[in-house]
Amino acid sequence: MSWLTVGQRAEAQSEAPVDFWLSYSDLMAGLLMVFGLMLLAALYHYQQRVADIGNLVEVRGGMIHSLQKAFPPGGAVRVDSAGTVRFTDYVLFDQGSSEVSPEGRQVLERFVRTYLPVIFGDPVFMSQLKAIVIEGHTNDDGGYRLNLDLSQRRAFSVMMVLLDQAGEYQEQLQRYVTANGRSFAELIREPDGTVDKVASRRIEIRFQFHDEVVGGATPRQYIPAVEKGVVEAMAQG
Repeated sequence: MSWLTVGQRAEAQSEAPVDFWLSYSDLMAGLLMVFGLMLLAALYHYQQRVADIGNLVEVRGGMIHSLQKAFPPGGAVRVDSAGTVRFTDYVLFDQGSSEVSPEGRQVLERFVRTYLPVIFGDPVFMSQLKAIVIEGHTNDDGGYRLNLDLSQRRAFSVMMVLLDQAGEYQEQLQRYVTANGRSFAELIREPDGTVDKVASRRIEIRFQFHDEVVGGATPRQYIPAVEKGVVEAMAQG
């Protein structure tokens, strides 16, 4: 049996909804605060990622600019907008051979005396460097395996010359350099789509960074376009 009077019971019933709505509003306020903190954390992470991408692009762009300045257009060594160094194979090898020709060795010796100080002389760039990749490429004359073997042997021959001529940079080059054969996997084509037989036969030397895709969010194929803008801006001062 309840000893509350009728008035007391009515007062208790009238206060219950107020307590409920106060508790509900406190809960919603707490949830909003949590979501707000989560949003701030996500924005901070995004800003850090953007800053990392910007730093990466700036470092790569600076190196590309330095390489293009060191190897101006018109010579035996060409540097493209991604910083890839390219030699057509007839500059380095006789037809069907994987042995560097005497003339080709002279080209590589001049190249390495300029390339290595540029690459290894920049401590900021070195902090991002993962590998220096030497790639051999062929055209599509002959079978894939035959060209794979030829391209691999040519890349290895170039690497041996670079190691022979590395001088004070011997230790760094041994740490970072690798040689790969690509056969005719990456042909160069004319505007009409036909294979450029001469240009496809080539040696390429390129650098790789540890974080070429920063945070897993930046497609690698988009980076060179941004770098091109950085290089052009640096060239204009």
